Amino acid sequence: MASELVIIKQSGVNLKCLAYIIIRIDCISQSPTYKWN
Repeated sequence: MASELVIIKQSGVNLKCLAYIIIRIDCISQSPTYKWN
């Protein structure tokens, strides 16, 4: 049981990191300064 909870916690953290990275990429790709660089 404990090991399963740890895996769930780790996957939850990974999903949060992925979501954060995706949001950052969306913001960067939509910003006009990025298109000019």
